[in-house]
This record gives sequence, structure tokens and C-alpha cells, in this order.
Amino acid sequence: MKHSTCIVVIGVALSWRGAAVAGPPAEATSLNNCEAQVKSAAKSYVDGYINAVTSCLQAVSTQIIQKDAPDASKAASTCVSMFRMIYDSRNLGKSLGEKLSAAIDKKCAPGMPNVTHTVGDITGTSATVAQSIDAAYIGSYCSTFGGNGAIATLQDWTDCIAQSNACGALQTIAAQYPRAVEWLNLVQASMASPPLLAPPASDPNKITDAVAGLAAVLAIMDPGNTGEAAFQCGDNGELATCTGELTACDTSLNMCNSDLSTCLSHTCGNNLSENGEVCDGTDLNGQTCATLAPSTPFGTLACNASCTGFVTTGCVARYVDNGDGTVTDKQTDLIWEKKTTTVGSGTNYNDPHDVDNLYTWGSVSAPYPPAGTAFTDFLANLNGGAGPNTCFAGHCDWRLPSGRELASLLTYDLCFGSPTIPCIDQIFGPTQPLYYWTGETWAPYPSVADTEAFCGAGCGSTVSKNYPNYVRAVRGAP
Repeated sequence: MKHSTCIVVIGVALSWRGAAVAGPPAEATSLNNCEAQVKSAAKSYVDGYINAVTSCLQAVSTQIIQKDAPDASKAASTCVSMFRMIYDSRNLGKSLGEKLSAAIDKKCAPGMPNVTHTVGDITGTSATVAQSIDAAYIGSYCSTFGGNGAIATLQDWTDCIAQSNACGALQTIAAQYPRAVEWLNLVQASMASPPLLAPPASDPNKITDAVAGLAAVLAIMDPGNTGEAAFQCGDNGELATCTGELTACDTSLNMCNSDLSTCLSHTCGNNLSENGEVCDGTDLNGQTCATLAPSTPFGTLACNASCTGFVTTGCVARYVDNGDGTVTDKQTDLIWEKKTTTVGSGTNYNDPHDVDNLYTWGSVSAPYPPAGTAFTDFLANLNGGAGPNTCFAGHCDWRLPSGRELASLLTYDLCFGSPTIPCIDQIFGPTQPLYYWTGETWAPYPSVADTEAFCGAGCGSTVSKNYPNYVRAVRGAP
């Protein structure tokens, strides 16, 4: 059965009943501040909602598409964390809905600081200002999301804002992930399987809450439980009879008698994602390289020219081999030296990049200068010591890293606790699973410098400056 889709985005319904008044009183200013807050809070809610659901879906995609896994069990943990943001029974103010309500209350709820308007000014009933928000006007529309057709309180309006925006967000997600319903059903089974996941003792409802949040999403996307996305936001069964221009509508969509295509009008290229656009210019709908391409989470995500999808060619992995003997860490923007040869093949001090070379830090006598071979030989060679135009990779500012910088390269799941396998990405070339000098003196004892070791136990320690250790140079912000 073919359905016509009308996406109606309701942030506010304004009813103008008179001429604008100059110098609005404090109540009118307060009400306008409320409108601005609703706009901001709703955008944050939508961004968070899309990020939560798509982060789960992308984790499933990695398992199903990239790894051809038989199930989505390895994505379950990610999905639990994401859907806990949609439903959280603890009432700690951490869910997306709770954050939306708190943000709106801050500027809209009578009794809050600097809020001088009344609930009637919001609903349009017994208003005290010349121009009210008239939220009650959209009660019929809001009833299509489960309401009773009455917007009598601020919470009624907030609930409608949350429900309508959640539905709109899910329509965007359904376009981005055609197998969304299938994958959500798949991962729901893994999330709800105790042998696979167990909640922490301090948060026993974490998994059941997440499963409830996912179930709520599926109830919107697949109300008929058909296994595929089949839903319309705000459709109460009457829109199918609309045959004409929406500008001819009176007070209800029941009165439409012309073309529904005007519902979907938008302008691609105005940097504002609207009315069904997946993205628009710089407005990426909250998406990033990390959410859409977890294996290449850094770099630049772009929107395509038709505003119908994303361009991920600018997304890159954390580590990028520059092809000149260096590696760039996109997380820290540091550039690192790659080592050469093979661990245990013997030293070669004519090649400062030899992985087996050992260097001293400096003197153990006051004033404890950095006069060891790490500085006078290793760094001197990298920074042009062999003559003009001999700086390594075209740069003459190579240095020893700080302890924090060196430790940022440690990746323990690569060495499995082994004392002989280096805990570092292989893109950096061969690495000794032993001590590497940092550029930092240990303050309590200036004859000692800090080191970091790439062994499975994380063996960083302090070592006498005249002791030989391994080195790896870095450049970038200290």
C-alpha cells in the first residue's frame, strides 16, 4: 500500500491576535526567552537522539557488513549504553527526555528564576500577554503521538516536542540505515541475553532500561511489527485523504484539499538541515566521522551536494602513515618517528631510526644537564646535525616526548599482557617492549629521568640519566 508522507515539524505554534506592542512587558520578554530555549533544547534533543541510535546501528553494521558476523552480540554493549540514554528508570536527569524537560523548564516553567509569564501564556488559555504561544492549538496534532488531544500544561507541550522530534529523528535514521529495523531487532536479542551481558551491581537496571528504550524506538519505526520501517510522523489516518495545497488548510489537517508535496519543501545549500534532508552543508545533524565510520573516526565528515547523504572520504583512522618515516596521531596531532630494522638485529648508530639503538639521557651530577647521547647524537642527527638540509622528514624540531605523550601510544589489547609483545600499533614500525626515554626529569631526584615501557604490564618507571635506554622522537605541541 502506497502512503504519502508528510513531515510536519512543530516547535511552536503562534497565534497572532493583534498588532505588535512596542516595549513588551517583562512577561512577554520571558515568554520569548521560553521560545528561544525550546528551539535550542529541541535541537540538542534531536542531535542526541540521532547520535544514540546511529551509534548503535553503526556498531551493528561493523559486525554484520564489515565482519560478516552471524549475529550482533559484539555490538550489544555499545547499544546498551546508547539506548540507556533514551530510557533511564533511575530518574537521575540523565536521559535525553529528562535533559529536554530540564532545559525547557529552566526558561519556561513559572516559578523558575527570571520566568515571569504564566502557564496560560504558553497554552493560550487565560493569557496575561498580548501575544501568547498558544500551544493548545496543536493538541490534535500531538494526540497522534499518544497524547489525549489537550495541551493544558507545560509538560504536555514538552512531551509533544519530545515525541514529534523523536519520530522525525527516526525518519532521518531510517533513510540513512535501510536495515535499521532488522538490525535493531537483531541486537535487541543480544542485549537481552544474560549470558552475553550482565548489568553492573551498582546499576542493576541498566540493561532492562536499554532494552525498553530500544523497544520504544521499534514501536515507532515498525508499529505493525513487519520487520521494516513503515511509519509516518503525526499521521492519524486522515492525511491519506489530503489531495491539495496545504495553504488551504483551516485549523486542522483534516481540511487539506491540495498537494502534500509542499510539506517537504526545503532549500539544499543553506547550511540548515530541514524537512527530510539528511544533512545540509555544515549542518551534519549531529553526525561525525566517529558515529558514521567508527574505523576512521577522525578527519572531516561532509554532506553531499544533494543533502541526501554523507561523504566519508575525509574520515581517517587515528594513525596515518605519512610515507616519510613518520606517523601522525590524529587524536593528539603529534607526529612520531617510525623505527626501522628488526628487534634484536643489532645496533647501527649510523641510522638513528634503528630500533635496537640505546642512548643515555644525561649527567647524574649537578646541574644534571641533558647531555647524554639521546640529545647529542640521536636528536642532533634528526635536527640537522649531519649538515644543511638534513633534518628528518623536513623538520628540525624533533624532541623526546613527555611521559603523557608516550603513554598515549600504549594499546594494551595489542599485547595481551605479554612482556615480549610491544603494546603499540604496528604502524609505528618495530618497537622494543622495554624502556623508552621521556624528556622529563623526575623532580624529586634530578639525576633521574622518566621512562615509559611498551610491555604488557605498563612498566613506566624512573631511571638514572646515565643509563642507556631506547628512544622515539616526536614533534608537535609540547
